Amino acid sequence: MDSTLWDSFSIATDAFASSNSTLSGLTDFSIRTTKHLNSVWDNLRSGIIQAAKAHIPHFQVKSTSSERLPKPITTLQLRIKALNKIYYQFHASLLNQQLWPDNDR
Repeated sequence: MDSTLWDSFSIATDAFASSNSTLSGLTDFSIRTTKHLNSVWDNLRSGIIQAAKAHIPHFQVKSTSSERLPKPITTLQLRIKALNKIYYQFHASLLNQQLWPDNDR
């Protein structure tokens, strides 16, 4: 998002609010019932969604981006993971030996 997209989004929401009969006549004390509040909120929400769909770029992002990493990096990550696993198993066995030196583990 850059400033021109934010400006176009802002202009679109302002135009929707001024052209909508429920939102254009809104004052500080004009909402007196829950029904009217819900109507105002629904109009405001739909105006924002309309403007966002028209002016804010959207795309889906995959949660795992392993496909984008080069194969050597992925292979290196897997090898580091395997080495870490061996290290922690070795480290745990050393801790067991230090904690229970008389034990035949």
